[in-house]
Amino acid sequence: MTVCIKVLYNTQMAKKRIFVGIPVEESLSGKIVEWRNKNFVSFSVRNLPEENLHVTLVPPWKEDKIDDVFEKLLAKGKSIASFEIVFEKVSFGPSAKHPRLIWAQAKTSAAFINLKNEIYERLGFPSDIRFTPHLTLARFREGDFARFSIQKMKRNIFWKLPVNSICLYESKLGRSGAIYTKLESVLLYTKNNF
Repeated sequence: MTVCIKVLYNTQMAKKRIFVGIPVEESLSGKIVEWRNKNFVSFSVRNLPEENLHVTLVPPWKEDKIDDVFEKLLAKGKSIASFEIVFEKVSFGPSAKHPRLIWAQAKTSAAFINLKNEIYERLGFPSDIRFTPHLTLARFREGDFARFSIQKMKRNIFWKLPVNSICLYESKLGRSGAIYTKLESVLLYTKNNF
C-alpha cells in the first residue's frame, strides 16, 4: 500500500515585529552620545546604540504584509510637510512610579500630532492613543532603580530634530535588548524634494 502525504506550505511571509519611527540624524545622535557619556556615568543602564536612536510614532506590532504597510506610508508621506521636534528635558520614564528608562521628552507640536494621527489613520489604528513624544536614551530594570544614586532627574536640554523622513523598522528582541533594522524610509514633503 502506498501512502501519499501532501505537504502544505505557507505562502505568506513570516510575520515580523515592526514599528514606525522618526530616525535621528547623525548630527544630533553624536551630541546625544556625548551628553549621555557625561551624564550617565553613575547609572547601571543599557544605552541604546547610536544607530538605534529614534522617536517612535507607531509602537511595534506583528505584520506579514510589509510591502502594503510601506505603500501606505509612502502615499501618506508625500502629503505631510517636514517639521522640527524640540526636546526640552531628560528624565526617568515612562512614569515616576515605574521608571525603566531614561528619555528625552519633546514639546508636543501640532505638526507632530498631525503626523501621528495621519499615520495611525492610514494604517488603520485608532488615532486617539495618547503618548509623549520622546527619544529613549537608555533602559534599565525597574528593580535596579533603587540602587541609583539619584531618584529624580530633570535635566534641561535643547535638542532640535529635523523631521524630514519616517522609517519602517523591524525590531528583533534579544537577550541584551532589541535590535532595530530600517526596512524602508519615506521622505516627507519639503520644498526641495517636490
